[in-house]
Amino acid sequence: MTDPVVVFVIAILAVVGMLLFIVPVFAKMFGELGGELPAPTKVLITLSDFLKTFAPLLLIAAVAGFITWNRI
Repeated sequence: MTDPVVVFVIAILAVVGMLLFIVPVFAKMFGELGGELPAPTKVLITLSDFLKTFAPLLLIAAVAGFITWNRI
C-alpha cells in the first residue's frame, strides 16, 4: 500500500506546483494576447489564483490536521 500512496502524494505535489508556478505564466501570456478564454481555462486560472492566495493557510491547516490525526 505504500507505493500507491507515494504516487498519489507526488501527483498532488506536481499539480499544486503547476498551479502555483506554471499556470500564472500562461495566464499572464493569455491576458496580454486579449480575447475571450474558454470556461475551463478561466476555472483553472481562478483555481490557481485561489491557491496562490490561500496556500499558506492551507499548509497550516494541513499540518494541524496531520498532528491532530496522529494524536487521535
